[in-house]
Amino acid sequence: MVLAQQFGLLEIIVVVAYLGLVGWLGWLGRSSCEASQRTISAGDAVTMTCTLRNDGQDMVNPASLQVALPEGVELISGTMYGGLIHHPAARLLAWSGRIPPAGERLVRFGLQTAPLLPGAADIPLMVRIGYANHGITYEHPYLLHLDRPDLSTSTLDLSPTAAHPGETITAALILRNTGVRTAQVAATVEAPICAFLGRIADGGSGTTNLDGPAMTWQGTVAAGQQLTLTYPLTLCPTSDYILVHQVQVADGHGETWWPRAYAHVNSYRSLLPWASRAY
Repeated sequence: MVLAQQFGLLEIIVVVAYLGLVGWLGWLGRSSCEASQRTISAGDAVTMTCTLRNDGQDMVNPASLQVALPEGVELISGTMYGGLIHHPAARLLAWSGRIPPAGERLVRFGLQTAPLLPGAADIPLMVRIGYANHGITYEHPYLLHLDRPDLSTSTLDLSPTAAHPGETITAALILRNTGVRTAQVAATVEAPICAFLGRIADGGSGTTNLDGPAMTWQGTVAAGQQLTLTYPLTLCPTSDYILVHQVQVADGHGETWWPRAYAHVNSYRSLLPWASRAY
């Protein structure tokens, strides 16, 4: 409130954005925290792994990591690894120490979620990373998704990845649901530049609608299952370019993904022997 009275809302937003950018561009900017499973059910346990990476030219001394535990999430006893310290009263996990240039520090801990958490909600883990050399501390939030599907590992492949003008290549959209609920998938396919789109060959139990340069597929992918959708792409006569193909995949629960694939389109070439006469 005091800051708002002195500087105004816009100035505060600019300062916060600047501090976040400085953190990401700092020596620990490639640090990460990942869960063993991105989407869980209430009552599940999950393992978190945080890796602090020093991209700087000097020793980071000290580097720091803090993880605030939200309500409904508890530390599993005996799971801390890498020198973490637990502060139960503050509901905080903390680490501090040195990281050499081009080095990294890995810490790991297990979390148990309460069995009565509200469904379809995100569980926020506030992670703070900092180092003393430049006086930088920034937030690196991580969201555990609760009772949802997860299509984040879905991929798009083109075969072959090297083709000639006018040929037809095959696109394969692999929908992988690593979540805990069935995904109500809506996949939108648009013809890439200099290619013509064909109908999905096998859409399973879903429905396909092809309308000129765009096609949509709607169907379900159960938790722990995957489904592959294949369709042809006919290349135009233009040669010597990289075909970029991207598909929009929505899971029906508010998340959207854009798998992407590439193919090299080259003209037909032949190499003839070179003969010359010496004078």
